Amino acid sequence: ESLGNKQLDSYKYVARARMYIAENCTTQLTLVEVAKEVSLTPSYFSRIFSEINGRSFVEYLAEKRVEHAKKMLISTDVSITDIAFSSGFGSFSSFSRVFLRQVGVTPREFRKLSRNFD
Repeated sequence: ESLGNKQLDSYKYVARARMYIAENCTTQLTLVEVAKEVSLTPSYFSRIFSEINGRSFVEYLAEKRVEHAKKMLISTDVSITDIAFSSGFGSFSSFSRVFLRQVGVTPREFRKLSRNFD
């Protein structure tokens, strides 16, 4: 098997994983579960996922969850705590910390700012 085919296979696995993550990011998704879904060992999956995406599985998953939360913050009046849990975060504090790191403002500030532009 040539290196080109191996690399192409890696991209296919990661593309399938990204689709699975997009569909399931609001659940308590784990690297082991996604690796199993694409029929790879967790360590191999973790390595190729990071190489191809330029960030770890955990970072990528957090980004998807924050995207989901941002949509809810803009389009609903659901409480920020409920949004944290419905976006797949295990705690409100981890949600707030990750959101602030990725977006640059707190979820509450984001909601307020997004509504001032309507």
